[in-house]
Amino acid sequence: MAESRLRRRAAALARRTVLVRAFDDPSGLCFGLPASLAGWQRLDTALGEVNP
Repeated sequence: MAESRLRRRAAALARRTVLVRAFDDPSGLCFGLPASLAGWQRLDTALGEVNP
């Protein structure tokens, strides 16, 4: 995934209160794992909105 696209996705997820960090080498995202069912549902919704 291109670096700018990766950073845009990370920022979009962060705006949806998803804990995420973008890494350049190797390229990827690291997610904080939700502690509750509501957190998992928020993550699922955010991923659907950011990556339709």
